[in-house]
Amino acid sequence: MKKNYQKNAANATMPVLPEAVSVVMAELAGDVREGLLAMAVGTGLQVMAAMMNADVEAVCGPKGRHDAGRSAVRHGSGASDHRNLPSLDH
Repeated sequence: MKKNYQKNAANATMPVLPEAVSVVMAELAGDVREGLLAMAVGTGLQVMAAMMNADVEAVCGPKGRHDAGRSAVRHGSGASDHRNLPSLDH
């Protein structure tokens, strides 16, 4: 005996919704899509920051630990004795 429940579900018709409801649902779907995109971008930026911090720590050592023999320094906002790069202003 064949089971018809899968065929019946595929043949079921969607209920007819008023146009106002369809418009609101489309707007809601757009808002959800934008929210998911913003969340994905934010998560990606956090992952990239964590990866960059791990790379800096691998080269410079743990933050806050003194190492006189290190060959690289962390970026910072203080004065530096490192070379200055030329300005990109024309």
